[in-house]
Amino acid sequence: MRKSRPLYRIILAVVLLCIAAMLFVSVVPMLFQYHALGEMQATLGKMEDFTRYYTTLEELDDALGSYINSGNEQLRPQIEALLEHLKADSEAMTEAFSHPRFVDNYYLTESYMEKAEVILALSKDLSWEDRINYFTDYRKVYDYIMDNQRALIDVRSELTAASYEEEFAEWRLQFIGMIALVLVLSVALIIISSRLISRLIKPIRTLTSWIKGYRPGERQEKSLSIDSGGVEETEILSSAFSDMIGQLEEKLETDKRNYELQVTLSETKMQLVQSMISPHFLFNCLATLAGMAYFENAPKTRALSLQIAGYLRDSLNLVGHDIPLQKELRHTKNYLDIQKARFQDRMEFIIENDGLSDDLEVPAMILQPLAENSISHGIRDKLSGGEVRITVTTQDGFTRITVRDNGTGLEEEELEALRASIQRPFEAGKGHIGLHSVATRIRERGAIRLESCKNEYFAVIIELPR
Repeated sequence: MRKSRPLYRIILAVVLLCIAAMLFVSVVPMLFQYHALGEMQATLGKMEDFTRYYTTLEELDDALGSYINSGNEQLRPQIEALLEHLKADSEAMTEAFSHPRFVDNYYLTESYMEKAEVILALSKDLSWEDRINYFTDYRKVYDYIMDNQRALIDVRSELTAASYEEEFAEWRLQFIGMIALVLVLSVALIIISSRLISRLIKPIRTLTSWIKGYRPGERQEKSLSIDSGGVEETEILSSAFSDMIGQLEEKLETDKRNYELQVTLSETKMQLVQSMISPHFLFNCLATLAGMAYFENAPKTRALSLQIAGYLRDSLNLVGHDIPLQKELRHTKNYLDIQKARFQDRMEFIIENDGLSDDLEVPAMILQPLAENSISHGIRDKLSGGEVRITVTTQDGFTRITVRDNGTGLEEEELEALRASIQRPFEAGKGHIGLHSVATRIRERGAIRLESCKNEYFAVIIELPR
């Protein structure tokens, strides 16, 4: 049997090969390109020297003409600065373009500058006619230099074109070599990668096909057998998946047995709760109490006794069933009416229902425990002004039920602890039994969340899809 090799070693070898190839393909041509760009930059610098020289020459001629015409001595510093710039520009242009025509232009520039300096030095001592004569002589040199500009442009173009042709020929050779190298390396990488991918994909395809045919809970006709292609990770994956399938089958069988036991346990619990209270005994006691109240002329006591009897009858009959939301609201209202008789003016309750979800089936006894919590933990200690508000709204395909009180509320830490507690499995003797029971049943079909502000309110919000 062929020895398996870790996949990371194969991938690492290919990655290192790709990195080396890419570095060679990119770095070496970049070095040549950098050299070529440097040459091009130098050529552009020569063009700037040429343009700057003639720009300075024209500025100097304009300034000197203005000085001759006006005799304004304030122009003298500007002319002297331009003479210095012209000298530097002439030297730079001669160095940039090694050609006899540019050397001749350099000497002409020196002659031009000498005549300009003479005019600048003697102008205040000369008559107007002498100034004109000197300026005319100076102007002849200037015109000659400007007439020579066209010839210098042609020479500059020839020198620049030759430089660019040489640089382009060098660049073309580099580009052809780079393309050839890229093609060779690309073919090599494609061949190596295709072989590696084939080794990886073949066992994965086999595993995928087996997964598609797998049905949880059904006995498989054949076991999972995969040729890993000599890749260690594929062998591990195949073995791990086989183990996972075995564990999944065992878990499904265990969950099935647990579910059956849970159903049996729930039914036993409900039977135990119902057996602990004898409905006939309670109803007979309340009926007797209502009759005594009638003969004693106590209508409020009689009404409350009958109301409690009806509430207990509904509580026992509704447990474990789904009922319309309208019926659940009516049952909760009976409970609040009884509490209102107990607390009198210390509490009020309000039920707001938009009527759009009256037929929505909900688990029975989800609102009464929340209302009971609002009274027991929220407004029980208030001497007046206690309020329990139940609001039902329907929007965007969801029914939102809010049970809110204006009691003591909770601190943020207490609220977070309560939110966490209703997410955990219920433990007898710990936490809020009613709230935990409601949260457990609601999570099967919707969402429940808690909101509160210390000394202001506490609210439970239930959202159920329509």
